[in-house]
Amino acid sequence: MPDCPSAFVRFNTGHGLDPVVTDTTTGSLRAAFAGEKARFQALFFVHYAAFSGFAVFRNVYLEEMGMSGSAMGQIGFLMTATGVAVQPLWGVLSDYLRAERPILILGAVASALALLAYPAAEGLTAPFLLVAVGTAVYSAARAPIVPITNGLVLSRGYDYGSIRAFGSIAFGIGSLGFGFLVAALGTASIVYFYVGGTAVFVAIVLSVSESPAEGGDADDANGEADPTVDGEADPTVDGEAEPTVDGEADPTVDGDAEPTTDGGEPDRSESDTDGTDPSLREAVRTLVTNVDFLVVLVIGFLVGFALRGGSAYFSVYMRAVEASMVVGPWSLSPDAVTGLSWAIKTAFEAAAFVYAVRLSWSYRTFLLFGGVAVAVPNVVYGLTGQPWAIIAVQSASGLGYGLYYVAIVNLVYVVASDRVTSTAQTVLTGAGLGFGGAVGQVAGGELMDLVGIQEMYLYPAVVGFVGAAVALFVRQDGSIGDEKRAV
Repeated sequence: MPDCPSAFVRFNTGHGLDPVVTDTTTGSLRAAFAGEKARFQALFFVHYAAFSGFAVFRNVYLEEMGMSGSAMGQIGFLMTATGVAVQPLWGVLSDYLRAERPILILGAVASALALLAYPAAEGLTAPFLLVAVGTAVYSAARAPIVPITNGLVLSRGYDYGSIRAFGSIAFGIGSLGFGFLVAALGTASIVYFYVGGTAVFVAIVLSVSESPAEGGDADDANGEADPTVDGEADPTVDGEAEPTVDGEADPTVDGDAEPTTDGGEPDRSESDTDGTDPSLREAVRTLVTNVDFLVVLVIGFLVGFALRGGSAYFSVYMRAVEASMVVGPWSLSPDAVTGLSWAIKTAFEAAAFVYAVRLSWSYRTFLLFGGVAVAVPNVVYGLTGQPWAIIAVQSASGLGYGLYYVAIVNLVYVVASDRVTSTAQTVLTGAGLGFGGAVGQVAGGELMDLVGIQEMYLYPAVVGFVGAAVALFVRQDGSIGDEKRAV
């Protein structure tokens, strides 16, 4: 793709709306990230680096405001539940308007502005209400960012793990840095770094092409193949790319849903001459009646419960057990050890994202192993507060989450038709992972007040093991490596 002085945001709908053009000087960004894949890697890196401080130290911030464990749990539940409620709406809106980039920009800017409610509430005697309102708006605005970006990456045929790994790397670097920054600059710094990171994120979004066809030249220039099938370019209709399989048009008949195989996977091997997309309503109906999709939502809920029910309170837990340590000449505070733990976890997580595609495991194996590995750290936290044991278990946590997440995102992409890619990803993130995380956080907050923060961790551990066991009911026999289009 040639360097250009402006980027264009188009609302491509099926009703012939004229493009809406937003002029922005993003030529330098296009030059810096000459390949489309590199720009997606930068998107994940910037977003997760900016988000890491808030994710890791949010409850420490609330504790400093004087909130109890129950109040923290309610804020966590509100944050995740709001995302659950709006994510499917964002997905349907994105698929209907074909306006992924405008939605990403709107969500990023609105979430950054909403987060400013936290420092504004610091001086209040009763900060809960303002924090709750800001949290709800932040969550609703941020909800579409990751799932819609996932859909954009997958629709271009890129190796999802090699792109998503940049998010994990950034989260680890950010967590480690914020472990020291919080002590030096105050906890409010997590908000201001998110706002600054959002400005960079928006600039990169404006440099991303609107469709796979537009991004092909940049990737070819870097020696990467244009995401086509059997080496042939995708046929287009009215200048927009048409999803293809083996060089043929999308297999639909007069707007009906794609035929499915016995395993419930959309059959992308058959074709029809008219190449008409299935109607959005029919595509959604086919998705929500797919057995594997429903099983994945259950797994997402249970593992999300275990994951968020534990990780949301990790920084508070580290202070409670006084997990400080001395490494050579350096004395690390509990906050610094918290950041170090997250950095180690995300390093292994990034490795899992990159190398998952090389494993020939079935989806069942990925989800079973990943779910168990996510649950194990909660057992360790519940039994000991030794810093070295806590740090050691981060490798299992990172590997498990990376393998689990790559598998669940790819499996949902495989069972969903091309017409509802964003809808499927937002429902997974919201109704599965998000709702489970919301319930896990409110349960964790109540348990923290009831039995103590350390003993609380044993409960989400049990839920995580159950979620791993549900993976045995996945019927899809393929593997990530077999579905090249899904990775």
